[in-house]
Amino acid sequence: MKSINRTAYVLLFTFLLLFSGGCTDTVEADHSSSSSAPPLASSGDTGEGSLNILASFQREDGSPLTEQSIRLSAGDKSAEYPLDEWGELRVSGLPRKMTLEVTVLDKESGPLGTITISFSEGTVIDASTDQEGAGYVVVKEDTEAVDLLFVLCDDGSIQCDLDLGRDTA
Repeated sequence: MKSINRTAYVLLFTFLLLFSGGCTDTVEADHSSSSSAPPLASSGDTGEGSLNILASFQREDGSPLTEQSIRLSAGDKSAEYPLDEWGELRVSGLPRKMTLEVTVLDKESGPLGTITISFSEGTVIDASTDQEGAGYVVVKEDTEAVDLLFVLCDDGSIQCDLDLGRDTA
């Protein structure tokens, strides 16, 4: 509990320092040692609700990516975050309609793979990657959270799917 409170205070302080210009998005960590990502706004954000994502990253063989970091980019905002020991990254307060670039980085911050994900609302919840390597995430209007699985393939491409092996966050 002490670690969670400390994490909450650190995140609150960071949020206030970095985004005190009126941004209302928030960040929260899933595990006391997990990584968290910054709020990312986009011109497509309707301001109606937000989306929480637990992103799991793994190799083609199913092993989690634990010594890599992730660069998240949306519009003119970009930041790098290490994955936790489970290969996970939690992002809270994302706009429901946006384009997000996700890049897996090696230890020297060199790109191992990149995927651009388009988020939108629809009548079903789905996540997929097309033949050109673009990702699509569709959420229902009342969806608050979605678990995504990113697989770094041997050829450097990244596949995005719903993580059906876990309960929704």
